[in-house]
Amino acid sequence: MKAFDHLLVEELTLRESRRIKAALMMTRLTTIKTLAGFDFAFQLSLDRNRIMALAELKFLERAEVVHLLGLPDLAS
Repeated sequence: MKAFDHLLVEELTLRESRRIKAALMMTRLTTIKTLAGFDFAFQLSLDRNRIMALAELKFLERAEVVHLLGLPDLAS
């Protein structure tokens, strides 16, 4: 039974990976950006520890509300 479970997990993982890849291709984004590659030294007004804590999404488990405030991006 464990081998069958392993095969099912592999199949679901493969399908999810393909779904995400297809969705990203449809968006026509030139590059994928993550927090790991973000230059916090460039944006000194951001608290790196606070952003990384938000990325853990623990506020969802605690049913807390998060408000993100800032100026609109006028470059677009």
